Amino acid sequence: MENLLGAAGELRELSALAQCKTEKDIEILVQGMTARLGFAYFLYAGQFRHDRSRHLERVLGNLPALWLQQAPRHSFPGVKDALECASQSLMPKAWTARVGSDTTATGISFPVHHKDGAVGILSLVTDGGSGADAYGDGKWLYGATIANFVHEAMLHLVRTDELLLQAPLTPRELECLKWVADGKSTWEISRILGISEHGVQHHVRNTMDKFSVTSRHKAVARAIACGVI
Repeated sequence: MENLLGAAGELRELSALAQCKTEKDIEILVQGMTARLGFAYFLYAGQFRHDRSRHLERVLGNLPALWLQQAPRHSFPGVKDALECASQSLMPKAWTARVGSDTTATGISFPVHHKDGAVGILSLVTDGGSGADAYGDGKWLYGATIANFVHEAMLHLVRTDELLLQAPLTPRELECLKWVADGKSTWEISRILGISEHGVQHHVRNTMDKFSVTSRHKAVARAIACGVI
């Protein structure tokens, strides 16, 4: 009975991923699931086709920033060159990597592919041990399942973002947003474009409304994520 109850709880968590509205929602769920598997950290990277020449990339996770800075190139399958790894194989891979002078990280990485060409990889990581430890207790099986659910959830969010492009920015809104991205103030943008500061604020507010965000900097981040700028 206990096993059945545990399985039901895991199924609810996986199903909840499909209902996530933000990347942060996904991060919170995945962090809880991977922690119960005995892993301290996770990292997900996904690449999604935007058009024939461009792709959108997304990265989620709670790996220590210092690890990412200190780890040599190719140390983390799923961190360095993660998407290249994912595109070449669907086989999970256990690994051990040196991070810093006195820390060893171990983990297992799960590549995932989608029929539309989107690729992703989920790495579950912890301190110490050996790469082989990551395979114990059926972790590889449940980890692969989590990877597929995370990838589908991210694909849904990316497609939702792309719908924003169906209500495109006006040329003036795009101009203002590009100058905001370049770090210019409202006054500077008004001088560059030859319009009033009120006009700049109007266009920036319209842009924020179209991207459903509360600040001009978030509008820039969303525009970059959607491939608008």
